[in-house]
Amino acid sequence: MSRPEKNIKYGIIALLIILGVSTRFLFLVPGFESIANFTAIGALCLFSGAYLSRKQAILLVLGVMWATDLFLNNVVYAAYYESFQWHGNIWVYLALAYVVILSRWFLKFVTAPRIMMAAFLGALVFFLLTNFESWIRLPEYTKDLDGLLQAYSGALPFLKNTLISNMVYSFVLFGVYEMALRGTRVLIPSLVRSR
Repeated sequence: MSRPEKNIKYGIIALLIILGVSTRFLFLVPGFESIANFTAIGALCLFSGAYLSRKQAILLVLGVMWATDLFLNNVVYAAYYESFQWHGNIWVYLALAYVVILSRWFLKFVTAPRIMMAAFLGALVFFLLTNFESWIRLPEYTKDLDGLLQAYSGALPFLKNTLISNMVYSFVLFGVYEMALRGTRVLIPSLVRSR
């Protein structure tokens, strides 16, 4: 890959990351308040896991979550906390890191069926890990199988939104990226010839 192609590739990735991050605040837009968990964070895990190194992808996703959590917890949800919140839920961060690792393995070859399967598995992994943590931490759930099932069943609407958003945003991120790369492959040779 030539240097101009590499620069364009990382420029496209940066723009798509900004798009992905902005969806974390979608529920603040009037008319979108009721959309819970409809963000591109899961798709960002898959996308960065497929196209960046493991270290870059994990640092990117966790950095995005941490920075947006700082804003959300200390500005949007400040009334719910007694002091400044330096981080979000550690289990959420672990689940996202695990989804990045899963995508690195599953999306070695990026195809539409693999993207769909990775989006489904990513949503499922995130759902299972984060709601297991809710069962452990929250006193309203009894610490037995019934309590665990109650924690999971109560979170099913969130799973639906996470799954749909993973699929929609994954196809947007991967699709735009591939179309942009194809366009640059046509553009770069003509730029080189014109010099």
